[in-house]
Amino acid sequence: MLYNKEEISLMSNAIQQNMRKKVLVEPFQHIVQDFFTADHFQGKHVVDLGPGQCDFLDIAKRCGAITYGVDFDPCVTQLGKLRGHNMADAQNFQESWPYEQNMFDGIFCRGSLNYFTTIKDGPQDAIAFLARLFSSLKPDGWIWIAPWAKFSQEQTDISSEVFTLVHSFLKKHGVTVAVPSKGAIIHYGVNYVIPRIEIWIKNLHQFS
Repeated sequence: MLYNKEEISLMSNAIQQNMRKKVLVEPFQHIVQDFFTADHFQGKHVVDLGPGQCDFLDIAKRCGAITYGVDFDPCVTQLGKLRGHNMADAQNFQESWPYEQNMFDGIFCRGSLNYFTTIKDGPQDAIAFLARLFSSLKPDGWIWIAPWAKFSQEQTDISSEVFTLVHSFLKKHGVTVAVPSKGAIIHYGVNYVIPRIEIWIKNLHQFS
């Protein structure tokens, strides 16, 4: 959400047009209320992939977390810095992960991770990217990711294989793949137009 004229002016130049207007903060509040406790944030290092208007980071910071964000849009990274978050510029963080030297207690992402864009030579490219990302998570760390899993027309033939490989990778790493109900999709703001809407969860409260 944008809270003052300075933030509105800053985000008026955002690359993504939907970031130029106020985004609802309530879905992020619902996510935190339903999946997290104070222990997930207090003194913990937390990163948000594609944080948008930094609503989740704001909540995590208020709960005592040391917060990080990564985005390709300079306006988003500037907004994050303005609010006291550690921000990394990345033209495409899915190809070049900027936090390889960091270890996080939590990785959050709502709708900014499309592992299909990492595929250049074959389905295994998606697994290689996820492996790099997960290598930055502490063994007892948590994950809440709602991926933007949308493939191109050229990738249609390999889409089923990619989904199978990704789900196998997630299971191996102790991640639960939850398919939210229609009500949950709206509640958490993940009502995307994509082939599969999923939420990846590790070391958090599960869906009831």
